[in-house]
Amino acid sequence: MSLLKTYRNPLVPRNLTEILNDFQGALYSIAQHAISKEDVVTLVAFYAEYGVAYLDYIASTFEKPKGASDTMTFMNSVIAEAINEAGLHYYNKERGWSVVDKAIQASLDNGGMATTNDIIAILDEIEESYIEEEEVFFEDVPVAEEE
Repeated sequence: MSLLKTYRNPLVPRNLTEILNDFQGALYSIAQHAISKEDVVTLVAFYAEYGVAYLDYIASTFEKPKGASDTMTFMNSVIAEAINEAGLHYYNKERGWSVVDKAIQASLDNGGMATTNDIIAILDEIEESYIEEEEVFFEDVPVAEEE
């Protein structure tokens, strides 16, 4: 948790219920088709916003909002499933952090909201951590043309 960071930079986040309703609306829409990277970005953005609102509430009251932790657990489960269906990875293989951890940090650094570009960069960094060294090495080596 980043309670000290949240306390030092108080935000005016949206209501947890509003954010959850938006997450659920996005989930309903996304569940109607094969899940894409863009769909994952949408879900992660709402999760990160919810996480920041959750942290902001705790930092200002020193109490957990009732049921919010359980809600975040379920939201996170949906995101993990969506990431899997989209053919992406949830954790950075080299560093061990998850997409949602990094998205919440990006949100805290950006006044409460992670941008689409922030989340895409996070997902790309995670995917890069799964590329084997040999694959990278051989992609960079020029191939001699046969005569």
